[in-house]
Amino acid sequence: MAIRMLAGLLFVAGLVSAAQQAQPKPLSKEQVVALVRNGLGDDSGAKMVKERGLDFAPARDFVESLRIVGAHEVFIQAVQEATHPGGELHAKKALNRVQVKALVNAGIASSRVATLLSERGIDFEPTDDFLQQLRTDGAGQDVVDALKTAERVKPPEEALAHPPQPDSEMGTPQAPGGDTKAHRIQVGGQVQSARLIYKESPVYPPLAKAARIQGLVRMEAIIGKDGTVQDIKVISGQPFLIESALEAVSRWRYQPTLLSGEPVEVATEIDINFTLGK
Repeated sequence: MAIRMLAGLLFVAGLVSAAQQAQPKPLSKEQVVALVRNGLGDDSGAKMVKERGLDFAPARDFVESLRIVGAHEVFIQAVQEATHPGGELHAKKALNRVQVKALVNAGIASSRVATLLSERGIDFEPTDDFLQQLRTDGAGQDVVDALKTAERVKPPEEALAHPPQPDSEMGTPQAPGGDTKAHRIQVGGQVQSARLIYKESPVYPPLAKAARIQGLVRMEAIIGKDGTVQDIKVISGQPFLIESALEAVSRWRYQPTLLSGEPVEVATEIDINFTLGK
């Protein structure tokens, strides 16, 4: 207990020192989580949150996660009411079709998926066939309802500004059994990674970082004929890390693969390794 109290005091001292050297900067997600984990998720931490503000907009799932790690209601209220001049708002991109399907297939709680849909919106039109497919995959009615009412936004254009051209110099991949007419081929993860033309790095989840959670998230992905990620299935990984991995990989874009001169789908494995700095 004494060690924890000392750690909390040292943490506060560091924030106060920084505030004295310059105009206090808003608290980041990592700092808010650290306050709670250092035993300051009470009145004292709430006061600091009110004075400094936040550099992000606290989403409902983040607030709930603070409760899980021990934050008092007075601290929660301060976080919810704190000023936040934009911060990470731009990073909250709308969910695409692949992300929604992958979240459901990964076993993420329906309530969690529904919350994400309500907060972030979607960049596609959910058809009846897609909704039925989600139900078959295990999505609850709350996910279906959230999809129907989610805000629709224009799809991102980061990787679409310069459409990739098929690579005719890689040779002819062989389909299983020698069938060159197959619509999909299996390609090793390292080979396929060399064909990436657009890549987003996953954001290390603040709670996972604060809890010192690290490890590998392994996924199976289907790369479409146009090089976009069409489907993702999680094979293994820490639950705290899966969402961030799916978020990044679903936006990757590859150079299309040719089979006998025709673009084909590719099945491959993708590993995302979350490692804490020493």
